[in-house]
Amino acid sequence: MTLSREENAMLERLRKPKYNPVKGFHESLFKLHNTRLIADSQYLSIDYKLNLSAKELDFCMRIFRDNMTQLYRSSSWGLNLIQKRQELQDNNARYLLVTTNNQVIGFCHFRFDVDDDYNPSAAVLYVFELQILSRYRNYGIG
Repeated sequence: MTLSREENAMLERLRKPKYNPVKGFHESLFKLHNTRLIADSQYLSIDYKLNLSAKELDFCMRIFRDNMTQLYRSSSWGLNLIQKRQELQDNNARYLLVTTNNQVIGFCHFRFDVDDDYNPSAAVLYVFELQILSRYRNYGIG
């Protein structure tokens, strides 16, 4: 089974760099400048990104490493930080970055894709990572 013409058109539109998948959603879901974290009395911002700056990528890698090293090392996959960094920099990668005081405290890495490269039957959204710094967990951010 292959994708219909409409599904192919939708997937191409989703993959375009200027496409913002969160545009049109209620702004308060993605711009939380006035949301207070109870413990720290800090303010959050959640922003959609097509590309990460070197500093943002380093923060995301640090959060991933802190959260996932033990789990990956004990799994059959093993831990390959070079491969993970490349995955985060893929041309089709998209991000939601959670920041406070200009520091990344969490991120979601996702891509619009097809369900099967060889026999696609549907356009899908794959969430690759959803990571939050441990001290910011349990506040409803993730």
